[in-house]
Amino acid sequence: MRVFYDLYEEAVLWGKDLYQHLQSVYRDRAQYCLIFVSSHYARKLWAKHELRQAQARAFREHHEYILPVRLDDTEIPGLNATVGYVDLRSHSSEELRQLVLQKVFGQDVAHEDLPELTWRGELVDFRGEKAASFWPAKLEQAQQQQTYVANVPRIRYGDESFNWHADERPCHDCFAVKGEYHVPGCDVEECPVCHGQALSCQCLSE
Repeated sequence: MRVFYDLYEEAVLWGKDLYQHLQSVYRDRAQYCLIFVSSHYARKLWAKHELRQAQARAFREHHEYILPVRLDDTEIPGLNATVGYVDLRSHSSEELRQLVLQKVFGQDVAHEDLPELTWRGELVDFRGEKAASFWPAKLEQAQQQQTYVANVPRIRYGDESFNWHADERPCHDCFAVKGEYHVPGCDVEECPVCHGQALSCQCLSE
């Protein structure tokens, strides 16, 4: 994820035609445009130009593009009062940060995913190799996940690897007939993972 903020881009902006460059940024290239609505914003000449370009983009888009963040109750021409906004007077900067990340990456984004999602190609020396800067922490986190949860089909009576003579009689423990599932806890049911006794193995949990 890249953020455009003019003070971060002083070297890039130096000598450029800012009118055209900012038009390109706010009208054509950005995924979202955050506007910090305040009386100070309303007075700034360049802010008005940026907003006009963002509004032109929003007019042709079929989804939200301008994301207002209110610092006060200043009305901004062209910014409808019906547009949903975040009020920074009732949200912390950290809450705003999390909302922005959810907007860009989805509701389920986790804090530990951010270094990878915002990676810009930085490499580090790791165990004698070059690795993405987020990789050591990702590997360390992976050590905490010691099991997988998987959906595996149960084995029906008569399909076990051991011959229980299902063609001749029901299961001696739960009375299932061939083709039926055993009652959970039946001592005949076979684990579909290790093919041992499902009742006593450690592979399965309900």
